[in-house]
Amino acid sequence: MKSRLRIIHDAMPSNPREWASEDPHAISLICWHNRYNLGDEHRYDSETFHLELAMEADADLEDRVYDLENRHYQRLIRAGASHEAACALVEARLARYVEKALEGWYIVPIYMYDHSGISLSTGPFSCRWDSGQVGWAVLSPEAAKNYPDPKKAIESEVETYSQYVSGDVWGFVLEEAKTCDTCGHTEWEEVDSCWGFYGSDPAENGIYDNLPQEVLDTCEVIGPW
Repeated sequence: MKSRLRIIHDAMPSNPREWASEDPHAISLICWHNRYNLGDEHRYDSETFHLELAMEADADLEDRVYDLENRHYQRLIRAGASHEAACALVEARLARYVEKALEGWYIVPIYMYDHSGISLSTGPFSCRWDSGQVGWAVLSPEAAKNYPDPKKAIESEVETYSQYVSGDVWGFVLEEAKTCDTCGHTEWEEVDSCWGFYGSDPAENGIYDNLPQEVLDTCEVIGPW
């Protein structure tokens, strides 16, 4: 029986960040943009993100930061340091506190290219005019234990989300030809369909994996190529 496989754009894909919100081991995508609502919901400030995250990781850090920015700063001033020098010393020690608190965390930059559509990546884009960093992908040490390769998992997470925001999500409809014995007219009848495949290559996005090999060997594949 003649069959065909139509690869069709998914006009109503699921936001993969909704899946992440239900997974305690999920990779977080923390983004800031003045025009686009990207990544996960959060209340972090872009200027103090690492410090805020470090305070979440180390419950004692907030008190130590307060002591550093107040008592230690005043001791430096009384010892004769200028305001600029005291601030520089405080900031240097604060950076060490944050680095210590975030040991074992995976914190990877997220870059965006915005030109006739949006693309996201964990590496910078070549165009400096239409691209730049928009946030961070974050994975805690405890959650990282659930991934064989946390760095690759982060790259995959950002790639899937990029496919979502760029509209690179697809589905398929498998149809069989039905020919009328009387008039010879042929119509196509849907026998299977599925949606929500991220990425345009059906050999890689899971579409072909959802169909029997004997179907793939005999059907005509029709796509947007």
